[in-house]
Amino acid sequence: MMRNLLYTFGFVACSLISSAQTINIGDMTPQIGHVYTQENSDYVSPGTSGANQTWDLSGMTTNQTFTTTISSPVGLPGAEDFPSATFASVIQGQESIGYSAVINNRIEIVGLYTPTASMTYPNPQTQLQFPLSFQSTYSDTYERNVDFGGGIGNQEIGEASTIVDGYGTLITPTGTYTDVLRLKQDVEADLNTTSNGQVISTIPFTSVTYVFIKVGFIVPLASIVTSEFSGQTTEFATYYISSTVGLDKVSPVNNITIFPVPIVNDFTVNLNLEGADNVTFELFSIDGRMVAQLGKEFLPKGENTRSFTLPQSTASGVYLLQIKTPDSALMKKILVQ
Repeated sequence: MMRNLLYTFGFVACSLISSAQTINIGDMTPQIGHVYTQENSDYVSPGTSGANQTWDLSGMTTNQTFTTTISSPVGLPGAEDFPSATFASVIQGQESIGYSAVINNRIEIVGLYTPTASMTYPNPQTQLQFPLSFQSTYSDTYERNVDFGGGIGNQEIGEASTIVDGYGTLITPTGTYTDVLRLKQDVEADLNTTSNGQVISTIPFTSVTYVFIKVGFIVPLASIVTSEFSGQTTEFATYYISSTVGLDKVSPVNNITIFPVPIVNDFTVNLNLEGADNVTFELFSIDGRMVAQLGKEFLPKGENTRSFTLPQSTASGVYLLQIKTPDSALMKKILVQ
C-alpha cells in the first residue's frame, strides 16, 4: 500500500509545454491549491515509443476515484521531518501525506508520512529533471528508509533511469489529447530488511513506469506501472479525470508585474500579498540553475513594490525570477538585454 501511495504522490505537477519544445522548471512549478481527481485502473498496454504516436488507452477501467490537493507543508502532520519539502500531496479521505521539493532543476520525493510508519529519504528520489525534450534522458540514485519500531525497518537503495521516449496523441476514457509527451522510468533497487541497523535480508525490486503529460494539466493524463518484487508481478494504472484551483486556497502572492521589458540592469516588481509574510526573490537560469539571491525581507499585507539590480555578470537572455514565501513558490520569466 505504501509503495502505491508513492506512485500516486510522484509526478504530481505537470503543467508542461509542447512536445516539440524544451520543457524547463519554470513551466511546471507546482502551485498551492491545485485540486485534481484521478481514477485507478487495471493494467493496459502502454503502446509503443517514438514520434507521432497514437496511444489508445480508452480501455482503462473504473476501479477507484481519488482526489488530491497540492498543499503547503506548513502545519501538516509529519512536516517537521521533511524540512526541504516545498509542497505536499494530500489525498482526500486518507491520512498519508506525500512530501516533495522543487530544487533547482528537479522535482524530488523527500518523504511520505503515515500515522504508523513514515518514510524518509536520506537521498531523495528525482521524479522530473529539466530541461526535458523528446529523447532526453536522466538518471538518479536514491535511498528511502522506514522505521517500524522495535529496531525493525526497511531500507531501499536504488537507481532510476528516465527517458522521454515518445510524443503524440493519447486517448483515455476522459478524452483525446494531442501534443502529449511520454516518459519511461526504469527502477532497479534492493529492498533490505534491517534489525537494529543490520541488514538481515535483501530482495531485489524492479519497476517500469510510463507517464503521459501535456501542457495545461497539473497531473499526468495517465500512468502505467509494472513492478517485480519477491517473485510477484504487480501491474496497475491511473488516469486523469479533472482538476481545479481550490477556491479556498488563495495564492499568498498574486497580481505580479515586472518592468521594464526587457530588463537592462535595474527592474521593479509589483506584487500583492494576501497576508504579511517573508518573501524571497531569487534569479534562476532558464535550465533551473540558481544565478543569485536578489533579496529576502518581511513584507506587509497588500500591494508591495520592490526594486532590484541584476548581478554585473548577468548575460543577455531569458531567466526565471522565483518569488517565494513559506507557503508558495512562483516562477516568472524575464528577458535581460
